[in-house]
Amino acid sequence: MSATKNRVYVLRNDAYVVSHLAVLIPKKKLDSEYLKFVFQKFHPSCLIRDYAYPSITITEIESFKIPYFEDEKNRYRIATLLSRVESLIARRKKSITDLDELLKSTFLEMFGDPVRNEMGWEKKYYGKLLKSFRMDPFGSNLKTSHYESFGIRVIRLNNVGVWEFLDNDKAYVNIDHYEKVLKKYTCYSGDIIIATMGTPNIRACAVPHNIDKSINKADCVLCRPKKNIVNSSYLLGLLNLPQFLFLAAKLFHGQTRTRISMGQLAKILIPIPPLPLQNQFAEIVEKVETLKAKYKNNLNDLETLFGALSQKAFKGELDLSRIPLAVHLKPKDITTAKPYVGEPTLTVLDKPVKTSESREQILHQLFKTFLSGSQNKSITLDDFWPEAEEKFLDLMDEDAPPLGVADYDRVRDLLFEMLASGKVAQVFNEQENRMEIREVS
Repeated sequence: MSATKNRVYVLRNDAYVVSHLAVLIPKKKLDSEYLKFVFQKFHPSCLIRDYAYPSITITEIESFKIPYFEDEKNRYRIATLLSRVESLIARRKKSITDLDELLKSTFLEMFGDPVRNEMGWEKKYYGKLLKSFRMDPFGSNLKTSHYESFGIRVIRLNNVGVWEFLDNDKAYVNIDHYEKVLKKYTCYSGDIIIATMGTPNIRACAVPHNIDKSINKADCVLCRPKKNIVNSSYLLGLLNLPQFLFLAAKLFHGQTRTRISMGQLAKILIPIPPLPLQNQFAEIVEKVETLKAKYKNNLNDLETLFGALSQKAFKGELDLSRIPLAVHLKPKDITTAKPYVGEPTLTVLDKPVKTSESREQILHQLFKTFLSGSQNKSITLDDFWPEAEEKFLDLMDEDAPPLGVADYDRVRDLLFEMLASGKVAQVFNEQENRMEIREVS
């Protein structure tokens, strides 16, 4: 009741609560989920009268008018529908997190622990690996009030994530005012930016290709690797490992400061595997990042869908009659389809198979179903994969691991078998410059 973050929870266990928390006890138990989605759409912070002293009273909550359908079945159907989409969003977020973990485990498998260096790689100082190594050219001269709505991009601390450049906090400066620093401090796409706020907040990402030129701000170090010594993907993988934080933490011993300096970074000894092995890891990173980009696009679509469904549902503009009133959703109740005409759909109505031995069998069945539903339209394996990932989770136990690289290879091997047997044929799409497959009737 005293925060502005719009946090609403449904309690799963009995609990005592502290002050500043309002407990709403629905008259009907099934309305708990419905009310949760209401408050996700109509945020509690809208009740705050004075943001200088943000607070909400019990009286204000009691008088808060919300969309409410007298028909209990409609309330439950709305909660059921939104729960489905929310579940898909959670799964997609987990898939993205799992891909990040996959890169970490692949790095350690290929190169070993950088602290123990059990593979005996040659070590070099971090500063010797870089062609360019720069920090903030502005110092304390650049204030928030100096930012413009256009100009040259300024990369700030909030833009640096683990592996990922976060593009939601944009700031620009006037090129004319800072023309002198551009030549020396310009970041280009592919450069590595390190957040240096100290363990455990050290993290690194690459400047994306859609940002042609930029300048890094305070607490962000620009690193441009020497390509004949170290691959950018290898360096990023190393910088984002917890083991690297251990190396960096040694530099903070006995210090009260909360950031690591360029000089300290330059003195960290880095194991350098052979460049061909680094390039092999870079190829894996490229494949994983391509898949992750598709997952993120799908996540954006799901979040947009969730917002649109919420708005229409609470306005009474949805036909809810086809939503089942089952307490537990079953896989056969869910049909995954892309929201445009002509694309193949993935519909599996069989009972879920729970045995680990059936994992490959399920993948094969999903692929064949998707292929037969393409209606003679050319597709690729990557067209199939995002839908297969969602449907696979519906068919397996909750503890079953999500689809990974090994599963992708299984489907690829099946595709090769089908090509060899003449069940599918390859065609070249000149417009999109890619090879596609089509079922042979």
